[in-house]
Amino acid sequence: MLQRPQGPPLARLIGREREVAGIVYACGRGISADEVRLALSDPLSSSAVRSMLSRLAAKGLLVARKSGKRYLYLPAIADGEAREKALVRVAQDYFGGSLAEAAMAMLALARRRRPAALDHVRTVIEANAA
Repeated sequence: MLQRPQGPPLARLIGREREVAGIVYACGRGISADEVRLALSDPLSSSAVRSMLSRLAAKGLLVARKSGKRYLYLPAIADGEAREKALVRVAQDYFGGSLAEAAMAMLALARRRRPAALDHVRTVIEANAA
């Protein structure tokens, strides 16, 4: 029997929809269809981008707000909640659901790419350990 995909709706998106939603979520403010189009890795027509943004809003992943003659698109869930869901999804997909294993892998990556970042992590851990 075929099972329905699990997890937050944003995690179930594929291809272009995922890229478009990611651009909106990363923006941190309302973003127009033209701004999304310019940020795409491989350009689409304006009408294709507007259509995709409308579909994402209809799925409840984005919110569309009218601003003058255009619409601005915003994430439908709060930034912190989106990040938390993404991290849980990564832990489920790649680390058997273990957030600790995922965190250790991210620390190892930070050590290789930006060793100075570990000092900041150490400070945060020490501040929260008390």
